[in-house]
Amino acid sequence: MEDFRTTEPEEMHYRLLADEVSYYKRDQKGVEIMCRAFEEVRQEGRAEQAEETALTMLRAGEPIEKIIAYTGLTRAEIEKLCVDQGA
Repeated sequence: MEDFRTTEPEEMHYRLLADEVSYYKRDQKGVEIMCRAFEEVRQEGRAEQAEETALTMLRAGEPIEKIIAYTGLTRAEIEKLCVDQGA
């Protein structure tokens, strides 16, 4: 469990984990993989936030045009949210 509290591979006891951490932190390909993964997570978070905002606005009776402007979602995405969530 101690290995999860450190950020430096050299300080880790479990060699396999240390090797993987080192790869993702120091090898160019590993760094690129991690950057892509973090970007995907960031984009997913933004999409979820846009959907939550759209649902809140729909429930408040805001017009779809305003929701499109505030969230960046398309009309089709908002209409699908209405159907999926019963908003």
